[in-house]
Amino acid sequence: MNKIVLSKITLSIIGLILLPFSFSHAQMLNANYGDLGVTIDGDSVDVETEGLDVAVDGDNVDVTAGDLDVDVRDDSVEVKTTNTPATTATPAQQNVTSVRTDSSGNVQVDTDQASIRTNAKTNTSSVSTDVGGLSVMMQDGSVSVETEGMLVDIDDNSRVLFQSESDVRAYADIVEKRDNKIASIESTSDGVEVEYMTEGRLFGIFPKTYISRVTVRDGGEVEVKGPWYSFLMTNKAHAQVKSAVESKLATMTLAVEAEEKPFAHAQVIDVVTDSLQVQVGKQGVSVDTGDVSVDVSDGNVNVDLR
Repeated sequence: MNKIVLSKITLSIIGLILLPFSFSHAQMLNANYGDLGVTIDGDSVDVETEGLDVAVDGDNVDVTAGDLDVDVRDDSVEVKTTNTPATTATPAQQNVTSVRTDSSGNVQVDTDQASIRTNAKTNTSSVSTDVGGLSVMMQDGSVSVETEGMLVDIDDNSRVLFQSESDVRAYADIVEKRDNKIASIESTSDGVEVEYMTEGRLFGIFPKTYISRVTVRDGGEVEVKGPWYSFLMTNKAHAQVKSAVESKLATMTLAVEAEEKPFAHAQVIDVVTDSLQVQVGKQGVSVDTGDVSVDVSDGNVNVDLR
């Protein structure tokens, strides 16, 4: 497959070309740059290439890529893939909205007020209990498509994967690799610790990236801490992350028996990392289907066709 990359640099160059047109709603542009078509009409911008169409009209964004359709409006996000819709009907603040899909067609829509997951495929994956846990199933550091599908949501269907702390460690490694905001994940004797990258302003002026830690103890207590100098930083994310994790845990019943602890810790890792996707995610919408990656944030559109 030919690879077409619409990078930030490319978009910046296009932005410079289009700059004279941005000062007047009366200006219009209809131009082609190789296989890329750009149309500007007042507040509307349309970027189109083979298999992909990104349309921005004021605060509304429409992304169409193959079978995937993402519509962002002032107060909702709608995702359709393989004729299976997932719609958020509650208000969604733009700075905490995350839309994710995986290569199997599974779609997750997270906002600070709603979390909706739907599977494009209706079949249920299962793994026999006599083949061992996740750490045994992994070969050359990877897992099968069926096992990967069971890791999208850590629920009762995934219980068979977590028979020991080695399985929890294997799952933590997978999560760390697929999310570059996660610095480390540890399953301890009395809970789970997740370190993640967050941003703030030192003295309220200087931008700085630093590591914060979420600790969830087996009794359900949640603690979020930054480095020793975090009192000098302006960042409300710690309180937001703590609230998001506590809200998700309140709807769950975590096992307390020793033999069930690996599965409970895997559930906590899933809850914490999902909460971080919402609270730490950049403003906008990011979609990755395996064949195409689209990121719409801060007025920029980044497209990668693979």
